[in-house]
This record gives sequence, C-alpha cells and structure tokens, in this order.
Amino acid sequence: MKKLIAVLLMAVIGCGTMQAAEFDAEKIKARVQNIYKTVFKSLASGIEGDTDFEKMFMSDAYNKDFRAVRALDDATNPLGEYWELEHWVQGNDYDSPRYRVSKVTQVGDKARVRVIIVNVENVSTPVDLIMVYERGNWFIDDMLTGFEQDAAESGYVSEREQMREMLKEQGSVVSE
Repeated sequence: MKKLIAVLLMAVIGCGTMQAAEFDAEKIKARVQNIYKTVFKSLASGIEGDTDFEKMFMSDAYNKDFRAVRALDDATNPLGEYWELEHWVQGNDYDSPRYRVSKVTQVGDKARVRVIIVNVENVSTPVDLIMVYERGNWFIDDMLTGFEQDAAESGYVSEREQMREMLKEQGSVVSE
C-alpha cells in the first residue's frame, strides 16, 4: 500500500495534476456525507463555535481565502456574520437541517458533488462542492451556490470567487 501511495504521489508531482485513477465517486460521496454528518451533528449539539470545519474540510487554498475574508470581517465587518457557518447550510436558519448527496462527477482533476440542503421549512437548496484531492483525502475547494435545483451552470455563484473579489477590493492578497 505504501508503494502504491508513493507511486501515485510521484505521478501527481511529476505531472502537476492528480491522476484520474484516484477518482472514485463512491469514496468521494462517502467523504462528503461524512463532512456534512460531522457539521450537522455539531450544529444540532450547539458546539459549532468550537470546531474549525474549514480547516478540517476545505482545501489549503480555499481555507487561506476563507481566513483572509474572516480577518476582514473581524476588522471591518463588511460581511456581517455570513462567513461563520451559513455556507455549510446555505441559510441563516439552520434549525434541524438535513442533506443528501445526489451526484458526483469528475471535472478534470477535481470532483463536483451536488448536495441538497433541506431547511426546517422543508425548502431544498442545492450546493455544488468542487472537491480537490490533497493531503491524502478529498477537500472542498469551492462551493457553488445561489441557484435553483435545475438552473443552468451559468447561474451558479462561486463562494470562493466572491471571497477573492472582496479580498481584491480590500487590497489583500488572494490565493493562487
């Protein structure tokens, strides 16, 4: 197993991208289910403030952007409390949210995972996670939100791009 991992790492480093052989839709789906199970369990118990979900579940680059925007929020409060946990549940009312993972597709060296968030009023909101393989697992590299379930992709809004625009407007450095 260690040899296989070493060979895959050499292939990734040598090519500069993840090899398609690592894409396993069922493993990615299980990873996303575990992420949301962990986050929603924490929301239900009221301990979300003590858990760094972004560090646990976001890619290094996405986490860097998130923390930079959070620092702006703390310093100037341009965003209110939006970047706390609302992006995990796609709303301000996260009383008893539910979720389901509906599909996983490969997009180049990343995965795109559709998650449907259902709020207490039984309203469904889709969010597409862009997942990247790093540090030996799949991590969220972006959340595409603000669209109707059957909307064309052109209607999706990238949370990461929104963060990067805010950082640029404030003169901050954004991740690559």
